Amino acid sequence: MDVLINTRITKIPGPTVTIDCPACKAKSVNGESVRQVDQLELFYLLPFMKLRNTFVTCHECNKQLICTAPFDELGELSVDDLSQHLVHHVSIINKFLALASVLLCWVPFVGLLLGCISLAVNWRITGWTKKLSYIGIGASAVLTAAFMIILSLAGVK
Repeated sequence: MDVLINTRITKIPGPTVTIDCPACKAKSVNGESVRQVDQLELFYLLPFMKLRNTFVTCHECNKQLICTAPFDELGELSVDDLSQHLVHHVSIINKFLALASVLLCWVPFVGLLLGCISLAVNWRITGWTKKLSYIGIGASAVLTAAFMIILSLAGVK
């Protein structure tokens, strides 16, 4: 038996707000707010789940930020108050690469390559993904160097 699931996405434009962008670090720039409502329906008729998210797009860097402030109050909040509610969205790929760089740091060369890629994609991002990328590349560099030293000593008799 097939269950048909449909997703209906509705976007409601909000006010233009002034923000301090956490992505590009620009101060007092305009941003467009939008309320996105994702509704899942069974058999294209019966709604069973509704997700509501508020996004603010920075006019300076065009990054979409997640906003935790109530949508109805966005136009009334000051720059400082609104900045506390903005979070830079980090993609699942960036998170995966940062975590994989630490988990595979013990594999010579592979861990180092993965650490370099992870640091490259997380370079402009602040937070745990960048810190994890630094840890992954550092640990893999030390372990790869140790592996190379062991190989060179084992080859010399």
